[in-house]
Amino acid sequence: MKTHFLPHPSRLTQLKLWGLLLLWAGHPLPEAQIVVTEVMYHPQEQAGEEDTEKLEFIELFNAGQKALSLEGLSFVEGVMFDFPTGAQLQAGAYLIVAKNAQAIRDHYGIENVMGNYEGSLDNNGETLRLVNGLGEGVTRFRYGTRGRWPASADGAGDSLVLRQPLLNNDDPESWTHSFLRGGSPGWQEPGSEADATEKRLIQLGSPGYYFKGTQEPSQGSIAWASPSFEMDASWLEGPSGYGYSNNAAEAAHLSTRLDDMRNTYLSVYARIPFQIQPQELESLEALILSMQYDDGFVAYLNGIRVGGRGVSGTPPAFDQVANAGSDYDPITLSLTSHADSLVAGTNWLCLQGHNVGIGVSSDFILGPQLTLRLQPRADSSAQQRSLVINEVFSNGSDRGDYLEIYNPTDQPVDMTGMWLSDKRDALNLYQIPAETIVPPGGFHVVPCSLETTGFALSSLGESVFLTGADQGFIADSMRYGPMGLDHSVARFPDGALQWFYQPIPTPGLVNQRHRYGPVLLHEIMYHPIGEDGAEFIELHNLAAEPMTLEDWSLIGVQHRFGADDSIPAQGYGVISDNKDPFRAEYPNALSAWLGDYRGRLSNGGEPVGLLDAHGIIVDWIDLKDAAPWPISADGLGASVERACWSDALNQPSQWIGSPLGLPSPGQANHLSDCPPPVSGGIVIAEILYHPTIEETDPSLLEFIKLQNITDHTIDCSGWILAGSLFHVLPEGTVLAAGAHVTLATSPAHLQSVRPFNGTLSTQPLADALPNGGGELALLDQDGQWVDQMRWDDDSPWPSLADGFSGDPIMGHSLIRLCASASGTLPSNWVALKSPKPHLPNASWECSLIGRPSDVEVSPNRINADQRPIITVQWSLESEIDQIESVAVEYFVDDHEREGEALVSQAMQPTILNGGMEERQTWTLEMPSLPANSVVRYRIRTLSRSGQTFLSPAADQDAMEWHGYFVDPAIHTNKPHQHHLFIASSLWRRLHSNTSAGRVSRGQPNPTWNDEVPATFVSKGKVIDVSLRHQGSRWNRKGGSNTSFGCPSHQNNQAQVRSWRIRFPSYRQHEGIDTLLLQKQSGWPQRISFKMFELVGVAAPQTSWADLRINGCDFNGDAFQIERPGREMVDRFFGPVGDLFKSQGYTGDEGPWSWGDARLIRGSRNGFNQSDRYEYTYNRKTLNWKGEPGDGKPDIVEPMIQALHEARNAGKEALRAWLSENFDVDRTLRYICTINYVGTFDDMFQNHYLYRKAEDQKWCMFPWDMDNTLGGAFGQWNANPFRGANESRIGHVGNRSSWWHRIKDSFFIAFEEEFLATFHQLNNTIHAPAALRPIIESIAAEGGYQNNVNGLMNHIQQRHDYLNQFIEPRLGPPALSLEKDSSTIRVGWTEGRSDYFLEFSESIQGPWIRMVPDSQWIQESPTSFRFRPGLNQAFFRLNSN
Repeated sequence: MKTHFLPHPSRLTQLKLWGLLLLWAGHPLPEAQIVVTEVMYHPQEQAGEEDTEKLEFIELFNAGQKALSLEGLSFVEGVMFDFPTGAQLQAGAYLIVAKNAQAIRDHYGIENVMGNYEGSLDNNGETLRLVNGLGEGVTRFRYGTRGRWPASADGAGDSLVLRQPLLNNDDPESWTHSFLRGGSPGWQEPGSEADATEKRLIQLGSPGYYFKGTQEPSQGSIAWASPSFEMDASWLEGPSGYGYSNNAAEAAHLSTRLDDMRNTYLSVYARIPFQIQPQELESLEALILSMQYDDGFVAYLNGIRVGGRGVSGTPPAFDQVANAGSDYDPITLSLTSHADSLVAGTNWLCLQGHNVGIGVSSDFILGPQLTLRLQPRADSSAQQRSLVINEVFSNGSDRGDYLEIYNPTDQPVDMTGMWLSDKRDALNLYQIPAETIVPPGGFHVVPCSLETTGFALSSLGESVFLTGADQGFIADSMRYGPMGLDHSVARFPDGALQWFYQPIPTPGLVNQRHRYGPVLLHEIMYHPIGEDGAEFIELHNLAAEPMTLEDWSLIGVQHRFGADDSIPAQGYGVISDNKDPFRAEYPNALSAWLGDYRGRLSNGGEPVGLLDAHGIIVDWIDLKDAAPWPISADGLGASVERACWSDALNQPSQWIGSPLGLPSPGQANHLSDCPPPVSGGIVIAEILYHPTIEETDPSLLEFIKLQNITDHTIDCSGWILAGSLFHVLPEGTVLAAGAHVTLATSPAHLQSVRPFNGTLSTQPLADALPNGGGELALLDQDGQWVDQMRWDDDSPWPSLADGFSGDPIMGHSLIRLCASASGTLPSNWVALKSPKPHLPNASWECSLIGRPSDVEVSPNRINADQRPIITVQWSLESEIDQIESVAVEYFVDDHEREGEALVSQAMQPTILNGGMEERQTWTLEMPSLPANSVVRYRIRTLSRSGQTFLSPAADQDAMEWHGYFVDPAIHTNKPHQHHLFIASSLWRRLHSNTSAGRVSRGQPNPTWNDEVPATFVSKGKVIDVSLRHQGSRWNRKGGSNTSFGCPSHQNNQAQVRSWRIRFPSYRQHEGIDTLLLQKQSGWPQRISFKMFELVGVAAPQTSWADLRINGCDFNGDAFQIERPGREMVDRFFGPVGDLFKSQGYTGDEGPWSWGDARLIRGSRNGFNQSDRYEYTYNRKTLNWKGEPGDGKPDIVEPMIQALHEARNAGKEALRAWLSENFDVDRTLRYICTINYVGTFDDMFQNHYLYRKAEDQKWCMFPWDMDNTLGGAFGQWNANPFRGANESRIGHVGNRSSWWHRIKDSFFIAFEEEFLATFHQLNNTIHAPAALRPIIESIAAEGGYQNNVNGLMNHIQQRHDYLNQFIEPRLGPPALSLEKDSSTIRVGWTEGRSDYFLEFSESIQGPWIRMVPDSQWIQESPTSFRFRPGLNQAFFRLNSN
């Protein structure tokens, strides 16, 4: 809604609401998200009960972060129900909507129930729809009873439960059957027997009653706490969680706000009912009360005092003050000793809470949580619950019916005593015999007949059930439909959620999947041009008669076909995402249109499936936007069309791209037969994706060479290269037989290093090739697939092509061996030391044994008592029959010496069931070795012609050996455990490298940044790295000693220093190219970096690690942080721009100057001005642009000079210059965050300057967050303008009067924007309530849970101080309106507690200050929600 604000001399802001039409302008629901999480649509028939429908229910869950008003919401489809006035659902809470609310309360012993709804849930499945007061959809859910829907929910005693609250509740795969018979309405679904022993009796928002303590509730006695106490009208109804607070973190524990309490009454009394079942009393183990309170409370259980804190008296009088005012941590009280006061049925928890005084306390909290813990039952069912019905066969010509059971776990499962049945009201028809064991990943087949099992399977379809031995749970169930003769229905892969038809049954064998029936997926437009383009899915009926699609459905989008939907004989049916754009783009297809589906197809591709009316998949493709799928369909104007079909599913070779711009929905596809594997006779013959040159942009030498392998001329004009780049070959690209054409990112640069003779295309490639791997597809002018290739920069691809030296300028290219073999095979490419973009490939070598396609070691984590298995595989297209032998050559790496003994052991080919060799896969079981062993190995393959192939190979790979690690199995509570192995001599060299300091006699220490080789191991992955110490000129030399008992160190001591680990380009660590393991603790540095990331400022990834060196403990609490560089920039910005690290000093030192953006003038110590700038601001990306001593200034120097010129020209000129040259918003967010967390050395060294590639504008990144958030210069009352020029602005707390010219420039030019941004972040993203869950999560990762409250106290103080500092300097806030269902929210800027809201029915007044009551709900200190009842209303803000 657009609002108009009227200024007023008394600092008022006014807003007029012109009638209800204006009020109802569209607005979505608030951030709270309501989800259907459980449904009991067909309760099991109960003995002696005629009306079982009364136990139907629908469970709702609030998955958002705020309480949700349900007032005005209605169920309008499936059942009918209007939520009553004042209904709320707290964040993280459950609510039951029932057909018979009292029956649910009595049966399940829960109170969070509403009802009764009209109508009944359909036992055959239906749609439930919840809408707001405008009829807008809030949530929609359709359940079914067949195929993927569990049959046990259809009258067998289970409910339907959502697997996780945030899953799509309209997708059958998101649902399963309940863990407990009867379900778990009103509380979280248990995931095990252990979970099932804990039940939340009272939680935030539980129904309750409260009494305002203006007098005694029962004349000074505790009769009010008795179960039999009769409440009068002075007791008000309100959900639990009572009190008031301006602190958002505290307010999160409130459901009933008592904003009139502060100046009116001192105490509050509460009565909260809860239910306990008789069987729960019998098995009760513990009763736990957790209290959020401020300032004191007393608790009573069924009239008996059971505990209290912070208030005196027996009982305390209504006007008794609490002993002290404080923000207490929640406490937990065991009430188990009072369990004998509990009764089966309704019980009462009663509380009286007391404040520290009237008018003097800023908050009051009375928030209980009561948990019942039952005695744990032996979970003998856990393994049996994992079993699934995996295949059903019920219509054989010469084979009997059977059910196949599958064990998806890695442990054997004993089925003894379990039951099979085909009747939901008689689950115990056949009991599994004793000692029936299903092996891991194995099968158990049960023949089914009246004679053997007491039931036969119907060929017309029915439900089948697998039940636990005690019949206390249903392990699995499914309902199938009519079965084709000699077909089965089966899960694929085994144990998966999807069911397929099998024309060849597979009892006791691995299941297969097949296309089934006459209707198939025929054409898909998943990525149209533009955001508004029309998506569609086309089906084709192969049959000679029409096919009805009633109750058929789709996977990938949400759609269920209706009773009138059908496809004509040999005709087409089309479903789109939106009829209007579909009709506009494809008017001739409307006759085949069958409706709109819900959702959108992923532009990256996704599985798309077609299910029949019984929930069985009849067709399926795993569509992707990459080869071998047609790439022209990925946003270029083509669809994917099916050219041929068979019984096989998911065959990319059956699909081609339509001609660009010519999809054919509702019509025959352009091709009706599949093209040959290579249709155009042109292949990708050579590529250079990572040149080595350092003097200029290396991507300028990248190239792709295409070659004609036919004996005739081919016109390639208009052909397309797609995938990792997009390029159209220009007109006149004609290749004679055997000829080639080379495409380059910079034809001029490539021409300068190789002599071309008319074979270099003058049209440059628009994009560079990715260094980390990619793919290319070549398409002809009609969009038809011609050739493809893909590459990676690590094994099994030749890693020397990833920028390693070969040709002194170009490095290694990848050149193709065999034109007729797939370009996707690693064995079809070799690294070429001298690239040949100017020459055609002279010959083709197609005897592809060469490099294996895969080498792996299992298990992933190898312990000392294990014998790992090395497995080597070749591709199916390799000539594996030419392999004579395969061997593993290995040694155990000793980091202290060279020349370790090499061992060779023969590998063996896999033996198939019939005893034949399957020579595609070879294995070797290695010996067990001691912990901390690093094993280096390579694969030696000998062909029958006498050729030897190594993997890795010295002429192809940057690494010499594969490796694995024998883990010592040392426990750590850190997220990571890293191992470094470094020779003691190299470790000592690192110490000597830095001993002279960064500067010696005015010159840089030449060994200061020297690295040494080492081995890095993490998560079993062995990587050869380069290593040095990390830190400033102060920290890189120093460090306290720690105990270190490794043989490589004397006196059992080592100096603790930080480490900088640089990974090779072909094998980064979790996307990080340089990792730092700092000696300083990461607490609270990680929080500070996270605060930058939260506001959109680029910041490094951080974590904690246990660092072990040479097999010994070194630093169990290392702070792990990514070194900002290309990878980090790419993650935040995409195109990589210019990144510089300020490496200044508090003075001039050698070539270094201050890094505070001051002017650097003249030469010093033999270094000219430009060199001094380049040392002070060290370039970290695009290093080819410039380094010190190259004779050309880098871009920081002119930027700083221009900054100072703008500063001298005045405020307006400075503002204009900053707006033109800096990302103002991003830089302001950086300055606000760095000045929130508080540091001192960002002034001259600990920050990055970055110029973005897309718009050439500068911004800043953070670095080194020690001493923040309460550290030496991270005080809670640190001035927001820290870093300004104190001679201009006065004292702001700068250390030693240091200041930063860029920060100060923003303070001058954008002071108002700075304060507004700081205030907004302080009260939204950086508000204490928003930060607490993030801080708690980070603390839990590193074992810092005990530090959370201390940090939160600092953050709360910082938050309050900043508001007090900033708000007087801001103008009046603006009012805003939001609509939620049938209510209106009026609010203003969070944190602006210096204003209050007034309203009037007339612009002339009188104006009334808003206070919360039954009509006006105060959601927060700066927002009210109300239900409109006036024709017009005026609102204004007034200052305190």
